[in-house]
Amino acid sequence: MKHFANLLTNKLVIWNIIKPEDRELYAYGFWQGAILIFNFITVAIIGWICHMLWQSLIFMLAYGILRPVAGGYHARTQRNCYIFSILLLLVALGLLYWFPWTPARGISIATLATCTVFLLATVEDENKTLDKTEQVVYKRRSRWVSFSLLCIAIILIVVREAETAYCKHKVIEGTVDGKSIAVGEDVLKTKSSFRTLPLLPSVEKLLLAEKGKQEMYRKLFKRSYCRDYLDYICLDQAGKP
Repeated sequence: MKHFANLLTNKLVIWNIIKPEDRELYAYGFWQGAILIFNFITVAIIGWICHMLWQSLIFMLAYGILRPVAGGYHARTQRNCYIFSILLLLVALGLLYWFPWTPARGISIATLATCTVFLLATVEDENKTLDKTEQVVYKRRSRWVSFSLLCIAIILIVVREAETAYCKHKVIEGTVDGKSIAVGEDVLKTKSSFRTLPLLPSVEKLLLAEKGKQEMYRKLFKRSYCRDYLDYICLDQAGKP
């Protein structure tokens, strides 16, 4: 990439587009731009392969905004920095994939991360030292950035929660004392059975209408209405699955 940046800069100097004395400045800019584009393409490919494209892009965007002001480990070479960033992305995607995430858990972890930044940032490294003025400035910036990211995360989680349906519960027929009853449980057959689906407006309308019917049946039948399944919507007129 550095060779490409130098080659492009030399061509621009020959064509009198930039001044010779600005050669190093433009070469450095082209080099950093090429690295940025290459990193973006890598993240997009990894996200596409893992079927987690938008998660990958959002993570790297937030990381790219917070990292320069919060400090931390700085690799000695650009290659090591690239490898470390990719490994960090893979770890983040692995956590999102292998561990069940709920809105409450997501907000809690985001809040904990923000508190950590408030307490520890800015973190110095032997490859990037900071004077006292830089430490004060970066600490203030890191707190504002982390708090802003927390607010954005909470808003996105709340909005997504209102428009999302989760498949994480099932009802099976069981036998108790010789009687057949419906038993609900949060244990599904396989991990892939746990799904997150968009809640379409038409589906939401039908569910709300069915919920309204159950409320009407409950008032109509009073004590005759079964109250063992009040958390369910798709019931018969007696309140049973």
